[in-house]
Amino acid sequence: MFSSSSILSFPGYDMDISVPSGRIQCLTFLSSFLALILVYHVFARPSGFTSSKQVAWIITTTASFVMTIASLPFVWDYFAGRGDVKRVGAFPELAVPANRFFQAYLLVDLSLGAVYYRSQLNLFTGWSHHVIYLGIVDCMYGGLYAFFEHFSLSDSS
Repeated sequence: MFSSSSILSFPGYDMDISVPSGRIQCLTFLSSFLALILVYHVFARPSGFTSSKQVAWIITTTASFVMTIASLPFVWDYFAGRGDVKRVGAFPELAVPANRFFQAYLLVDLSLGAVYYRSQLNLFTGWSHHVIYLGIVDCMYGGLYAFFEHFSLSDSS
């Protein structure tokens, strides 16, 4: 009923790339969402943080740590390939779940921020910033990368 992966073609790669199935991605997103909420509640109360600004950084620090660890194979390939981006492996079995984790982080930060650290969440640095990132990550995964490449070319000319 559910396949374990799907095949996508990405520019710059001479092969098709097998990515985790929608079911696996959904499970990754949901488990990440719940885990981040749990991390917040485990560390927010007993930590001794006294300001909403300190509490707001619990989720961000956790997500930064996870995303840094997830990026290490890509960073290794980048330096091993002497800075040639085309030599960086796709690693979809890591990249796709890492992106779903990042999306979960963005939504958890907005959700918990609206309840627990509202003063740290403003329209520009909070809501707009996170919603735009959600859209970019989803569009890039959905194959709409050319849309963003167009604007980057426009900016450079």
